Amino acid sequence: MASYYYLAASLTDLKFDAPLPITTEDFLASCRFALSSKHYRLVEACALGHPIADSSHPFIAAWNQFDRVFTASLVVQRSLKLKKDVPLLWSEQKRDKGVDEAVKEALLAANPLEMELALMKLAWQEADRLKALKVFELEVFLAYAIQLRILERKALFVQASGEQEFKRLFVEMESHNRSI
Repeated sequence: MASYYYLAASLTDLKFDAPLPITTEDFLASCRFALSSKHYRLVEACALGHPIADSSHPFIAAWNQFDRVFTASLVVQRSLKLKKDVPLLWSEQKRDKGVDEAVKEALLAANPLEMELALMKLAWQEADRLKALKVFELEVFLAYAIQLRILERKALFVQASGEQEFKRLFVEMESHNRSI
């Protein structure tokens, strides 16, 4: 357990609006030697975005529940926005009014990048909430893994490239429409 204290104290703070301070590989390498093998497998699954069927840990159970609610809300809100029927599987999922409102607001963003950032921020805040008041416990490493994965995904978004791809697709779509 002493290694948990050292690892937690040695982690660089993650901030949603700051650059990526560490890679997932470096984080997992640090965890491999400090955490028990069972805890390491949970942290690794969170860091790599793998589904975690074992929900015996309260953090994992809560994160899995949030992920189901978040996904259901996203499917429902996108269906409504596109004026399509909500798939039955998703309409029957448990929902959360706060998540629904946050997703709905994100989908109103001015552009796809802002929408994705708002959705990532929602997941980031949930990871923060789930680790609240934990300092040297497994929850810190699980939340860190999730937030690190969010930052890595966010780092892939380069606005200039996105705008260039959008313009290319728009021109392609216009030329396709003219040929019809």
